[in-house]
Amino acid sequence: STRIRNDVQWRDNNGDLLNVGRGGKITKIDGIYYWVGNKPAGKWSAGGDIYLYKSTHLGSNSWQLVRKVFDFDDGQTAANCEIHVNNMYGTTMIHCKTQKMFISYNGIHGDFEKSWYPDPSDLSNDWNWGSNAVYVEGNNMYFAVSRCKKATGDCKDTRMAYIYKLNDAWTGFDETMSVVTEWNWPDREALEIFKFNSKYYIAASGTAGWRDSRTWFRRASTLEGLSSATDEEVVMHPANNKQIKSMGTQFRFFMKVGQGKWLFAGSRHPDEDPLNFDSKYGRNVMAPVNFKAGVPHVYWKYQFNWQTYDYSSNDFDAHYHGGNGHAGTCSSYHCTLCYDLNTCRDAGCNWEQNLCSSSPTKQPAISPTKYP
Repeated sequence: STRIRNDVQWRDNNGDLLNVGRGGKITKIDGIYYWVGNKPAGKWSAGGDIYLYKSTHLGSNSWQLVRKVFDFDDGQTAANCEIHVNNMYGTTMIHCKTQKMFISYNGIHGDFEKSWYPDPSDLSNDWNWGSNAVYVEGNNMYFAVSRCKKATGDCKDTRMAYIYKLNDAWTGFDETMSVVTEWNWPDREALEIFKFNSKYYIAASGTAGWRDSRTWFRRASTLEGLSSATDEEVVMHPANNKQIKSMGTQFRFFMKVGQGKWLFAGSRHPDEDPLNFDSKYGRNVMAPVNFKAGVPHVYWKYQFNWQTYDYSSNDFDAHYHGGNGHAGTCSSYHCTLCYDLNTCRDAGCNWEQNLCSSSPTKQPAISPTKYP
């Protein structure tokens, strides 16, 4: 099926939840879509095992499990994985966060060997390797990476964006020009590079922990020019509000699926952050995109057929659960932190004095519209 359904759990052909958490990306290889993801978990070190799925139709119910690529030992993990074929060397490679890579010499269905490549930057070990994404142009592979100095704690003042170039084999960094460009980019993470109408774009989510956040981008004629480009915000329909930003997700990627057809993909994190995400709304979101004067406009749809949707129609759905986020119904779990009316509203809750007894005064009831 080419139909995509949002606000529901996505399952594979075996009926199991898709393990495509932690920023996994989709790549189209020989007419088939491949999605590499990681098993989510409440504790970071408890998840991260790598799974590979495929689909010929890209519908939310069309994914088939190819295999579990790698099973990490306790304390080890991975994130931000994606798969690409190096035609020059005949290898199939999965690159992940923190310089992890997995190489198959026998195609997509072959065995993957775990490997690693050193940090190309002249940075001390105090600088972390944050979320990253791969951009391939011809046989040239580039990494877009968000980095910051660990010593500052939340990294707010030291967060940097780096674009690195890899060698021809994609097993390490280019010795003559490893760093293409870099710039200070505070409050930005989950970077992704793509190209639209001959312009290079780099998109990013705002830093908000596991919570949903606004999506930003820059554009320039060259990769080097992105460092001096202006920040712009991706336009959401319905518009972002306090309770729902980027369709209740953290941005993951934009993907071209046909002439004039683009999709926005975002992640939710009910395993890592159950306070802000109810699992019934699912982990994954895809929505149609239309570029207007080069600016991406994203249109919320509870369900749509990505092949037949009119991408120039400006058609979108309202958020039927009242615009109160994706945290589910009010419960004692939410209201252990519920000291005022706004906190319960942000959690998508009706105000119940018996659950939120720590409030000094009883507040009027809230009755948000529920998704039918």
